[in-house]
Amino acid sequence: MHNVLIVASHIPPYHQGQVMRVAKLTKYLPDYNWDSIIVSSVTEPGLENITDLTADIAKAKKIYRASYINLVKCYHVVKSIFSINSYKSSPIKNNSTADSTTGSSLAAQYLLPDYYFTWIPFAVVSGIKALFTDDIEVIYSLSPLPSNLVVGYILHKLSGIPWVVDLRDPWTTNPIATKRAYGFLDKIDIWLERILLQTCSNIVVINKQFILPLLLQHPALDPDKFFVVPNGYDPEDFQHIETITFEKFTIIHSGKFYENRSPEPFLNALHLLMMNNPDLATGIQVKLLGASDARTAHIVNQLGLDTVVELIDFVPHKTSLQYILSTDCLLLIPGPGESTMTGKIFEYLAAGKPIIALAGKGAASDLISSTHTGVVVSPDDVPGIANAILSMFNLKSTGDSNAAYCNVDNEVLKQFDRREIARKVASLLDKIIEGKR
Repeated sequence: MHNVLIVASHIPPYHQGQVMRVAKLTKYLPDYNWDSIIVSSVTEPGLENITDLTADIAKAKKIYRASYINLVKCYHVVKSIFSINSYKSSPIKNNSTADSTTGSSLAAQYLLPDYYFTWIPFAVVSGIKALFTDDIEVIYSLSPLPSNLVVGYILHKLSGIPWVVDLRDPWTTNPIATKRAYGFLDKIDIWLERILLQTCSNIVVINKQFILPLLLQHPALDPDKFFVVPNGYDPEDFQHIETITFEKFTIIHSGKFYENRSPEPFLNALHLLMMNNPDLATGIQVKLLGASDARTAHIVNQLGLDTVVELIDFVPHKTSLQYILSTDCLLLIPGPGESTMTGKIFEYLAAGKPIIALAGKGAASDLISSTHTGVVVSPDDVPGIANAILSMFNLKSTGDSNAAYCNVDNEVLKQFDRREIARKVASLLDKIIEGKR
């Protein structure tokens, strides 16, 4: 067996979308003669039992947990102290649309390379331990946090071991990234990204739409460095799930909303549909999983959709799949940008349920159209979204919705199987170590 050192700041029991890729690679890479040694961050108290992906990450040969200073938490502590001190002198603002700037968004504006930079020195020390004791043959850093890439770069420079960058999300070319507060910070980001991407052996991207913006940003990059490995779904996750019977026509969205990825166009379309068809209010329900944020709640209340739309806080992955497999229709909101591709789309495809995708031209809309698994509507077309909802509702009443929209080819679906994805990554790792000999 070969050993790959995976640098990933967040792994289970953290439950953000970014943990799925590393968890599934860790689970299936041993099938292709690669064991995972992981450098990650320490687990915060209270997270131990909130995810069901711990069995996957347990397949790692060894996990090094590195400390960090939680700057976001520090920000909120300081903010709360000042809020308490100014409580009596400041009027209460009972307005959910008030400034909702968070510590994380401030970090995105000001901190380089990201809010997790305090983890870098601790992770490097842990990585050095692994390099000395675990016979590492390749270093593999996963974004979305650039801090992971910086750690991989430093370990590569110290050891000379080949290093791969896996861009689950773009960095400086990300269309939904928070805008930096000052232009010089953008220039530093671009410079740092260029150094890292020129240094690594290969750049793994989740779809080909990532590549052109990066080549335009960094013309000196070798196009042959890029290796496309999509996100996907794990067939084993779908086993032994008991579905739920909903009395109403049900639309499910799974995942958080943030910045430019908003449910507002869909909610406006739903409101328009209810205004034009009042009787539908008793026949349709929408469940937004992981979307119990203040802004979404405000929009729901403002539009009078409280009896139709339910906001559900975080649920474990298995529970999310239970909802997805039980629904009549799935809502997909990938966000702006041609390369934007939420990982949830592949579980949507595997569920075999019709999809309403609010997307412009790009990777997500291309996939939905090419697999014949739903309808794509521009996020700006509120009447079009309303018509798509009504069309799905009418098709369900005739029993034809799945036949009309769920014609995905099983051979096409197999390319997104997490085992196949691990095989592709293993083939790249094999090629790298063969090139060293």
